[in-house]
Amino acid sequence: MTDPDDQYVYSFEWNMPSESVPLFYSTIKKSLDQWPGGDPVEQEILQEMHKQAYQLLIERSFLEG
Repeated sequence: MTDPDDQYVYSFEWNMPSESVPLFYSTIKKSLDQWPGGDPVEQEILQEMHKQAYQLLIERSFLEG
């Protein structure tokens, strides 16, 4: 998530085996589904992570057929 108002914006890149993508997605989805409340900014960040993880899952499905 990039917000020009943020003082610090970081970009990370890492590699993972293709088989890990569904687990990565389901872990983020579970965290979002079981959100206990708290800082709404953290929830927004988690929602953006969920969206990006879903895109990764769809891309993996498309590339691997």
